[in-house]
Amino acid sequence: MLTPSRTSASGTALANVASVEALKRALLAADTVVYNLASTGIYLDKLFANWGILDQLKAKTTRYANGESVMELLRDLHRAGSTICMVTHDPRFARYADRSIHLFDGRVVDEKETR
Repeated sequence: MLTPSRTSASGTALANVASVEALKRALLAADTVVYNLASTGIYLDKLFANWGILDQLKAKTTRYANGESVMELLRDLHRAGSTICMVTHDPRFARYADRSIHLFDGRVVDEKETR
């Protein structure tokens, strides 16, 4: 069971993603996983395979040609009330987030509300 660690300013439960194990649980509990076919998607496929969860995620994963297509979908889902967990190295896309968690070597080094 996914146990939210906190709530956002709007009262929405925030998923606990403060550790690799918590992030795995959040991904496995998610209704949908979305990422692109480019380098980030290739990296995530390898990461999820290394974590042993790639096969479990495949049925609920949708991949898009590029980041802009992914961001349009995520924006629409968020506006409809979905909670989004986005992983990116691109500051253009990170600006869309309400909450930012920065990782280094698999550890949380910074976390903040951005809106």
